[in-house]
Amino acid sequence: MKQRRTKYLIKPKYQIAMALGVIISIVAYSLVFSVIIFYPLYTEMSTASSIPELIKASSIAIFLHKTFWPGMLAVALMAGIHILFFSHRTVGPIYRFEKQLEALRNGDYSSRVHLRKRDEFENMEGLLNELGENLEQVRSRDKEFINELKARLEALQTSLQNQGAFSTETEEITNDMINKISNRG
Repeated sequence: MKQRRTKYLIKPKYQIAMALGVIISIVAYSLVFSVIIFYPLYTEMSTASSIPELIKASSIAIFLHKTFWPGMLAVALMAGIHILFFSHRTVGPIYRFEKQLEALRNGDYSSRVHLRKRDEFENMEGLLNELGENLEQVRSRDKEFINELKARLEALQTSLQNQGAFSTETEEITNDMINKISNRG
């Protein structure tokens, strides 16, 4: 079954900040680029020796202004939108990892992370799932050990009672140990 996320803004503050950062960077780079493009034209306009030269340089500058700035804004917006979609492939897995770590912290060792086919951090998916499996095995071994310990203590208690070597103090100690073990299991 193909997994799909229902939301594209998984961590809106982070993703929007990334998109705005890219947009601002592109605008800043474009401003530098515009100086490189327009400065020679304005220099040519200021040093023009005739009206036809001035008209030619002015018409080129106006044409470039009409095409450059809308194009720059379109590229900046497209890059920002691209970052939102691109970040979805990285922020989504990080979100799943956070949820998995919360589940592990809360003692749910059976939950697993399942990423989509083209998501990033596949190695982290494997590591977290392996950690969950290991913790689940440790818990299972601990439960087995506790149950075995409880059964042995109860058998010892019964044996001591049958032999008549069971004092009130021994009974209190074994009952206390059995209760503590039962509470841990």
